[in-house]
Amino acid sequence: MLRLAVVGVGHLGWFHASLVKGSNFAELAGVFDIDTHRCNDVARRLGVSAYESLDTLLSDVDAVIIATPTGTHFDIGMAAVRAGKHILMEKPLTDSYEKAVHLVEKAESCNLVLALGYTERFNPAYRSAKPFIKEPAYMESERLTPPSERGTDVSVILDLMIHDIDLALDIFGCEPLSVSSYGVNVVYEKDDISSATLFFTGDRIAKLTASRVSLKPTRKLHIFQSESYLSLDLAKRSVNLASLRDISSPGVECHSIPFGKTNRKIFVSNLPVPDDVNPLLEEIRDFVAAVETGKKPAVSGREALRSLKISFEIISNIQRPKL
Repeated sequence: MLRLAVVGVGHLGWFHASLVKGSNFAELAGVFDIDTHRCNDVARRLGVSAYESLDTLLSDVDAVIIATPTGTHFDIGMAAVRAGKHILMEKPLTDSYEKAVHLVEKAESCNLVLALGYTERFNPAYRSAKPFIKEPAYMESERLTPPSERGTDVSVILDLMIHDIDLALDIFGCEPLSVSSYGVNVVYEKDDISSATLFFTGDRIAKLTASRVSLKPTRKLHIFQSESYLSLDLAKRSVNLASLRDISSPGVECHSIPFGKTNRKIFVSNLPVPDDVNPLLEEIRDFVAAVETGKKPAVSGREALRSLKISFEIISNIQRPKL
């Protein structure tokens, strides 16, 4: 069984560690954090080792999950690669595109798995909707959270919007031709609110909005295509499909409603979504399978470079209001 350790056991690192500990597909060898008190507390609660240093950890495991602040990703990732360890890295990959390219190339040259933590790829709502996404023409996303000290070392684009950039690339199947963006910092030094438009071939568009200074958390995705429309609530894990064609099938029920004054109808369905799926657990499971079988992880380091590159393009092109 693969021996895993978690580097960084703050908010998200704790969830990673506890899920690995309770899994039947990997062994949690231990944890490391520069906050010694936190590290010892988590290790005690989970009944695993609290490593005294990163080097000690790397000498004792097969793979690592890195859930530290973005600014530390490159140095820790490179140390893991030099030690010959596979990596599951929380997004974003690094705090610069150049560093990210170097880390990815180094991991590839050492035949190591470098996977990125884009949990929305494993969201059961997105996975239920994916088979019905045929020829997307327009996409809207809305990702809003209340203020928090987590992730404020980077722009809201790298903190939150990058999830939807990754989904847009997965949905449209290519990189955008150009981007435009707007943003403003309200509470923190980096942008707290941003809106970006991605322009793809064939006049296809993705419009993304992210905020970390909103009162109510929201994670919604809308996809428009020929003869159908998908509305996803990624937080509540629901998918509504409206189509001009009857898409009834085993497990998919729909009802029809009149379409204006014509004789046509719109067929509406609430697609079935599993309620017993933990996206973060599935992300870890996918990483372990990639290490053990050699298959490509859901989001590899090479693939993550695309969303990181576009994130920095959005940041560099951002227009801000004159306050």
